[in-house]
Amino acid sequence: MSENIQKNIINPNFVILLAFFSTLKNANIYLFGKSPHIPVLLDYLFLLFVIFCFISIFIQVINLKQINLKVMYIFPLLLWVILQSIVLTLFTNGEYLPRNLITSLLALIVIILGVSNSKTLRGVISAFGIGALISVLIPLIFFPDMIGRRSVNVYGIIYEGGFWNNALISFASAAWIYIALAVNNGTKKTKLLAFITFGIAWIASFAGLSRTLILITVISITFYLMYIRKFKSILKISVIIIVLVTLIINLFPNIIEEFNNRLSANGNLFEDESRVNIWKSYLSNIPEFFFVGSLESYREFGPNGLGPHSAFLNWFVQYGIIGLVGFIYLIMGLIKEINIVKRKSRNEAAFLWVWLISYISLALINQTGFVETSFYVAFGIVLSWTILHKKDVRSLDSEKIS
Repeated sequence: MSENIQKNIINPNFVILLAFFSTLKNANIYLFGKSPHIPVLLDYLFLLFVIFCFISIFIQVINLKQINLKVMYIFPLLLWVILQSIVLTLFTNGEYLPRNLITSLLALIVIILGVSNSKTLRGVISAFGIGALISVLIPLIFFPDMIGRRSVNVYGIIYEGGFWNNALISFASAAWIYIALAVNNGTKKTKLLAFITFGIAWIASFAGLSRTLILITVISITFYLMYIRKFKSILKISVIIIVLVTLIINLFPNIIEEFNNRLSANGNLFEDESRVNIWKSYLSNIPEFFFVGSLESYREFGPNGLGPHSAFLNWFVQYGIIGLVGFIYLIMGLIKEINIVKRKSRNEAAFLWVWLISYISLALINQTGFVETSFYVAFGIVLSWTILHKKDVRSLDSEKIS
């Protein structure tokens, strides 16, 4: 990497703040649910901040005539989203601007281009993790009576299972990545904060009786144990899991009972699971959105106007095969980067793999994972991870713009 590109092309504090608020804002629903217009206003303010960062970086990139080529994993997708938005706005009724998705895509680019050295990246990851910790503590502190409940009424708004989803978003976005930093950094403070964040975020997610949480936890731990292939580590983790499960069963018996009731109430998974019926409904209308995505309201393809309940299917339905392939290309970029990290630190790569597999498991079967900014900031962090090993890895990721 060239000397210029290693210098900060934006004040690193701006990038650190962006990472912090990307996870902290997952708590907006808990802080301002009584006034729904406030979260929307905060989303617009956050978008303006992201745009400011993006423009500042863009100007510096033009002046330096250099760019980190990792943006090519996301830039085509951003252009396609903007192009489709413009076309729909001009040729259909009303204004169409996917504010949250554009915010997320721009934030990803800001992370990739704005993080130029290991000090900044560590600051970004730490802020990202601390924001996640605060965001999951808020509902646990302010809504303890909602723990273990799916259908709740808060401030007159009825949540049919979605009240604790934002805690799951923070967990899936940041928890494993924060632990990967602890493996890299090695300081007691970082390790302590990382494991506290992981534990509290997991508990907050479990408070909503999330089957998805159990699924991604089982898949993640299974993959990690298979990946490390060290008997001592496997034995140690197995003991920790047994202890934690025992504690959870004894400390949260009501939640365990409600969770068991929820599992037993579903009957046949493939016949009675509502999201399977949702997927069938959308996939039966593939010809309507295959090439460029739905040109009308995409929710008309789902039963009762329900969303696709899959991030991958969301990309396909809303942006066609172009959007889906673009998103898969981004995932391939993450895989490539993790494999590079593996050459220098198998332990770090293990946790990054666990994070990615957790995300994919979540995104395949859940509405969550499509537009949430914290996931895209996580993408940017992982795509930048080799910066932590810049003394060992000779980067070929920037080149002169002709």
